[in-house]
Amino acid sequence: MEIRNLQTFVHICDNGSFSKTAENLGYTQSTVSSHIQQLENELGVPLFNRNGKRFSLSIKGKELLYYARNILAQVNEATSVVTDASTPCGELRIGVIETISTYLLPPILEKYLITNQNVKVYIKTATTLEIMDMLNKGEIDIMITLDDLLYTPNWVCAFRKSTPIRYLCSATHPFAKRYDISLQEFAKENVLMTEKLCNYRNSFETLCNLHHIIPNSNLEIGCTQTIIDYTKKGLGVTILPEFTVTPFIENKTLSVINVRDSEIEMEIQLIYRNDIWLSPAAKEFISEFQI
Repeated sequence: MEIRNLQTFVHICDNGSFSKTAENLGYTQSTVSSHIQQLENELGVPLFNRNGKRFSLSIKGKELLYYARNILAQVNEATSVVTDASTPCGELRIGVIETISTYLLPPILEKYLITNQNVKVYIKTATTLEIMDMLNKGEIDIMITLDDLLYTPNWVCAFRKSTPIRYLCSATHPFAKRYDISLQEFAKENVLMTEKLCNYRNSFETLCNLHHIIPNSNLEIGCTQTIIDYTKKGLGVTILPEFTVTPFIENKTLSVINVRDSEIEMEIQLIYRNDIWLSPAAKEFISEFQI
């Protein structure tokens, strides 16, 4: 079983595309197909269920993926230890939620990529639950999220920082002229909601449930910047992490609302597993990570 074939197989599973895998690995698409065919011939089972241009992992493919990731991790570890490379290289896979990916990660990545030009970084944006699952399955090396404190015995939290979740309205909204309001008053407005499974949305809804309040909301938006734009235009009020809206608060296009006895605070956390090998590329990223 050739390492390159396993690498191609894992890349296809991660990218969900034969053509994107070929582009990323510098192969032709026929070479990528040949690698998979060699694996399937060697194992005597189909690794993918094919339906025209669409495909999904077969049962045996899912079984192989688990072992392939472990094999490649051990190969990377052996290469790093034996060569004793002083310069990080290879791949770094980061799972991150959308708000952090958009508003906090770019300057950190820019600096990292300048000093670590031999590292190829893959960013996987998803919900906290999804990236937790990716971390447990070995599909990512590092998880960066915004949540209540997360803990399992085989996780290490290498970075943690508290950040407030702000109640917000446009500068022209009547709430902007008020010193404070009640949670019930806020919830009666059209609350522009992030998608379900968003951690700070869940915290807000839990708070409302405790007070027997049903928030009024007729807009659910998956993009943080769109929520900001709609709030600035007066389409409703919203709740967002402070780091996403600081410039708009400073230039007074958004106003922070003081909602009595309803503070929400969450933790930015960078987490990795302590039961698998951590590559020099990952160690370097963690050592440079500052917000």
